[in-house]
Formats: sequence, C-alpha cells, structure tokens
Amino acid sequence: MNGKSRKIDRRILNALLLAGVAFLLARPAPAWERTRLTASDGDEGDRFRSSVSISGVWGVLGASYGDKLADEPGELPVQDCGSAYVFRRDDNDTPSDPADDFWLQSEKLTASDATSNDESGRSVSIAGDVPISQDPDIAAVVPVVGARYREPWGGAAYVYTLLVDTKLSVIPNPAPSGEPIEFTVTNKGTVTIELPNSVWVIIKNSGGDVVFPGLVFPVVVPVPPGGSETCRWDQTDINGAQVAPGVYTVEVPYFAGASWYLLSSEFEIQAKGACCYLTDGTCTDGVLQADCQGPGQEWFGGMRCDEIDCPGPIPTVSQWGLLIMGLLLLTGLKIRFGGRRSAHA
Repeated sequence: MNGKSRKIDRRILNALLLAGVAFLLARPAPAWERTRLTASDGDEGDRFRSSVSISGVWGVLGASYGDKLADEPGELPVQDCGSAYVFRRDDNDTPSDPADDFWLQSEKLTASDATSNDESGRSVSIAGDVPISQDPDIAAVVPVVGARYREPWGGAAYVYTLLVDTKLSVIPNPAPSGEPIEFTVTNKGTVTIELPNSVWVIIKNSGGDVVFPGLVFPVVVPVPPGGSETCRWDQTDINGAQVAPGVYTVEVPYFAGASWYLLSSEFEIQAKGACCYLTDGTCTDGVLQADCQGPGQEWFGGMRCDEIDCPGPIPTVSQWGLLIMGLLLLTGLKIRFGGRRSAHA
C-alpha cells in the first residue's frame, strides 16, 4: 500500500476487540470505503473479529469468547466457548461501484460439542462457491473454524458446509383447467431458506407477462434443511378471472445465506372435455386430451357429454361375421362349400 502508515497502539486494538467491532475496507480509487460489521447476537467480551478470512464475496469472522445459545428444547447454553460468523457481500446491483456495497450476516457457527473456554474461532478460514456436484448451479461455502483449547487441550478444527440447494415441484403437471395446482419448495441444502410472503408464487404466461404476482403480507416463511412448504393456486389472475389453458412459468424468490435466489419451473394448463369410448358408446366428462388418445377414443374439448352425440359401439370381428351371415340368410342366398362338377365322357 502506498503512502504513510501509522502503527496503532495495542491498547486501542484491545479496546476494539473487546467491543466486538470489525471494519472492512474497500478501495475504489482514490479513497477507501469502510463497512462496520457486528455480530447479530454479539456481547461485550466475545472478542468478535479475533480472526478474519475472506474469499470472494464471503467472509468469516471469529469470536473466540462468543457464547452458544440454547437453540433446541432441553439444550443448555455454553458460555465463552467461541463461535464464528459468516458474512456475504452484496453489491447492491452495482458491481462496478463498491462504494454502496454492504455485508449481511449469513450464519453463526458453533461446535455441536462446544465447552467453555474452547476459544473456537481463534483461527478461521473460508472458501466460497466450492463445486460439490456435476450441477454447475450447486456450490457450497466451506468455512473452517479452529478451537485453540478444545479438550484434551490439543485443539480442534471444525469444517462446515453451507449449501443452498432447493427443488420446486408442480402437481399436477399438466393440470386440468380450473382445478387447483400445488407448488412445493423442498430445502435440500444445509441452511434455512426464507420465503418472503404467505403466497409466494409468481405466475407468468408464455409471453412473460405476470398473470398472478402472489400475495404480499408482512410474513416470512422459514423452511429448515430437509423441510418443505406448499402453496396452492386456484388458476385465477390478480382480478379473480380464470386463466386460459396454455403454458405457464412459476417463479419462487427466496432468501438464503444473505442472498436472494430464484426458482422457476414450466407447467401446462390443459382444457377439459368429453371423452367418447367408441367400443361401448359410453362417455366421460372432465377428461384431459392427453388421457383420451387411446384406440377407440375420441376427445371433444371444452364440451360435456350431454352436449355431443357420442358414436355408438363399433362391432368386433366376430360380431361382423355374424352380421354378414345373418344378412345372407335373410336374402335367401345359398352358400356352397366344396362343391364338385360331374365329369363328361
């Protein structure tokens, strides 16, 4: 770094350390921009920022005397065991201007077997966006947290995998027109995701126009790892009118690991109609065209059985044979089998 540097008094550093304050500096020439980071549940004496590591947009800061809270029923808190906090940098949709960037806390990491005075977080390291499968869209953040005095006093290191992986299901697909469709988001990752609204689906038609924007309420729906959440749509637009059959796209925005993500899936709404079964002359209402394409079936889209004249049954081969023989007998024709002519000398 060019220019003069000044040595900071050790007492000032200790005061900042005890106060739990960290500053990250970004330098868009010619000035440095400063961002102040604090732990969401920090307390005096936690020694937040006792260690720091940054990889790309990810950062991890240790708090070597942080406490572990009682997150589960029956679990007891552990004081002064140490912890680490993972942050992610958001460029505020202006990647060329770091001056308006901000950092959001993603996770707090504590050891499952933590004990007091472990000094977990005394040393930290992080690797961001590590590929862990053949899917290029699935990557993990891997922080490593050192515990200096973990019993039996030899120390320990804890490796975490923070993975965001979700699945969106549409049932049924194709869907009959006018019948409810269920959208299910399944959390296959290792971090809790958050859906922003109670009705969190956005529906677009094949032209990209929004026909249903979801319902915005001041509520957040958390989905823990391994959990799922289902939302039902009645196929009506924002004005309550029934949407037409066709191809649509559902989009689901969600928040995880200090970032926004977007799930999307294509589905089809098909019109219902009457299906005639020509083999026996019967008819069934409310059938999709895809379910009325077999031999001896005829589909009438958007119609009911009482609105059409369903053709009668088609005779089988044996029935055709009996019918022909009956007609011949009625006309008085004779049928000769194996007749021979007499020979003349």
